[in-house]
Amino acid sequence: MEQEYHSLMDYLNKTRVLEQGTQEEIDQAKKEYRRYYMRRYKREQRGNKQELVLSIPKNFHKSLQKEARRHGLSIPRFVVEIIRGYLESIPVIHHPNQFAILETEVARLLSELQFIGDQSFLNVVSPDIEQLKKRLEVIEEEIVKVSHGVPLKDFIINFLTLNPELKPTLIEILIEIKNRPS
Repeated sequence: MEQEYHSLMDYLNKTRVLEQGTQEEIDQAKKEYRRYYMRRYKREQRGNKQELVLSIPKNFHKSLQKEARRHGLSIPRFVVEIIRGYLESIPVIHHPNQFAILETEVARLLSELQFIGDQSFLNVVSPDIEQLKKRLEVIEEEIVKVSHGVPLKDFIINFLTLNPELKPTLIEILIEIKNRPS
């Protein structure tokens, strides 16, 4: 069993290199302690993680890779984020381009509000408050819709539009689910 050292000084004292060693031996002992420390650190880090191995079909891997790239993530990070979202009941947004539409709409609305504010200093302007309220309500509805994820039917339609080659596989899965005993 390997002896345990709590610090560099503890290591140097227990190996007695400070008392008997030359400067080169002390430097060498410091390097050895650094290796010892890194081995322990890595062992501890590996002990804090569980490994999960998934075997998936090649065509599914390609789809997964495409989606992960679209979200700017690696495949493992993408899968972990989806799982974390599910476990923590946080909806996973499958279509980030919907946020781009919302951002554009909000930017347009802010620009109009800025313009109205600038105009009010020049002359009396009566802005159409009702129109602005309606636009804000539309934006709120879109945000709620996007934040709750995409309905399954819409997700499948969009997925098949992006991946038409997977339609037979999806049909087989749906038939299998339909024929499963309840």
